[in-house]
Amino acid sequence: MTLRALFPALISALAIGCAAQPAPAPAPRDATLIGGDNAGMHVLIKRVDDGEILWAHQGALGTRITITAGQHRVGVMCEGGAGFLPGEVTIDVQPGRTYDPAAAASPGAKSCEVSATMRGSPET
Repeated sequence: MTLRALFPALISALAIGCAAQPAPAPAPRDATLIGGDNAGMHVLIKRVDDGEILWAHQGALGTRITITAGQHRVGVMCEGGAGFLPGEVTIDVQPGRTYDPAAAASPGAKSCEVSATMRGSPET
């Protein structure tokens, strides 16, 4: 067999081998924000930045949203011994991470103080 005959076969074998390689998984672009029961208060997620109210279903706020990477102002409602109080936290959201907001309020407060912690590793 001549070099001319081997060259097309070699190119075909390389192309098939490259096509069989799995594509790398895309890097996550979004993150997750999970409210719920934290620090003695139930944290409900109300809105992100100046967006619409995030109703989980008619008349009820939810505790879990997907949020894009970047800096966001997250409005919440805190439910505790004092009833419902509004609160807000600014988060620098990293892609693929999970954030847990926690809230506290002093007796007689008009709003709750909210913080958000990022879990240790992506998607945990």
